Amino acid sequence: RCAGLPAWLWWGIARVCWLSFRRLSGLAGREGSADEFKPVLGTAMKTIAIEPGLSVTLGNDAPALSGKKTKIPQVTNTASAQEIAITRGLSDSFALRLSNHSDSVHSRYRPEGRNARAVFEAVEQARSEALGAHAMHGMAQNIPAALEDRHNRARGKQSPTQQDRPTPVVV
Repeated sequence: RCAGLPAWLWWGIARVCWLSFRRLSGLAGREGSADEFKPVLGTAMKTIAIEPGLSVTLGNDAPALSGKKTKIPQVTNTASAQEIAITRGLSDSFALRLSNHSDSVHSRYRPEGRNARAVFEAVEQARSEALGAHAMHGMAQNIPAALEDRHNRARGKQSPTQQDRPTPVVV
């Protein structure tokens, strides 16, 4: 969907993301910064996803993307730069999935088997994240932070033997 966008729209998206990046970068450890974080993050997500009606919720729930609704971890006033990068990486990942993913094409090619489907989903997620990381420098820094956090959390839940690891984690 993004490949067919006119150049002026891409420049607009890049400008909003750059301004959001500059604003969010200065929030780490600053008093009252959590109140500023949500509207800036929401605007950046809506712009990247090209979805003005996107609902962005920050809270203590697990991160999730369902239709045009997202749940992102809440950032506190004492959040470190790494915690902000993880939250921004999750939001970038969700926004890129919305802008670069087609449900009809995805369902047409989705394999039947459980493991094959898990690999297919992991590759699709990597594809949409790679498109954003290639196009925008800030995403190239945030997405790896979120990915590392996701893998560290999954590693804690894994079995010690390699044969018992779930396929999406391995991919």
